Amino acid sequence: MSEEKNLEVISFDMDGTLIPKDFADDFWLKKIPYLYSQQTDISKEEAQERFMKEYEEMGQDDIRWYEPEYWFSKYGLNQKPRDVLEGLRTEYELYDDAKEIIKELHEKYDLIIISNGIKMFIEVGLGEYQTFFTKLYSSVSDFGMSSKTPYLYREICKELDVKPEKAIHVGDDRENDYVSAKKAGMRSYLLSRDGKNGLDDLGELLEILL
Repeated sequence: MSEEKNLEVISFDMDGTLIPKDFADDFWLKKIPYLYSQQTDISKEEAQERFMKEYEEMGQDDIRWYEPEYWFSKYGLNQKPRDVLEGLRTEYELYDDAKEIIKELHEKYDLIIISNGIKMFIEVGLGEYQTFFTKLYSSVSDFGMSSKTPYLYREICKELDVKPEKAIHVGDDRENDYVSAKKAGMRSYLLSRDGKNGLDDLGELLEILL
C-alpha cells in the first residue's frame, strides 16, 4: 500500500539510520581520548576514563556535550575537529540501503536531514550524498536544542512551508524520531536494524512509498 500522493518531504535521522552509530561514537569515545593521550603522559585507557566521566557529569542536556570545539579547546587539542572527523569518515560508509533509497527518492521528493548531531557530523557523514538533500538540520547547531521535540519538527515544517501531514520522518530512536515527529503531525517510521521493532531496513520504506 503506497502513501498518499501529496507527500512532499521525506526527513531522515542520521546516526543509526543512514550511517552506523560507530561513526560518531568512535569520534567521542576513542578518537578524542586518543588525541589527548598523545599530547600528555597518560595512557589511552586513562584518557578514555577521564572523558567518559566528564561526558557523564555534563549530561546530554548540555549543548556543550555535542560541540567538539568545546572539548578540543578545553583540553588543548592541536588538531581541527573537522579534519579529525573527516579522517575517521574514511572508515565508515553510509548503509547500502541508505545509498539506494536516497538515490531512488530524491527525484520525487525533497529529502532533508533532521539530526541532533551537530551540522559538521551531518555534512561529513553524508559526504558526496549531500547533493541529494535540500536541507540539513541539526537540532544543536540550528536550534540550540539537545533533542528532537515536536516543536522542532513543527518549526522545520514552517521554515520549509510544508504542512506536517505532507512530510514523514524516519529514524531509529523511538522518542526523538518516531514519537516526537508523530506528535508534530508528521508521519513517522521507526527503523530498527536489529529487527525488533519497526522497519528492518530502509528498503521497506521504498515498498511503502513507491
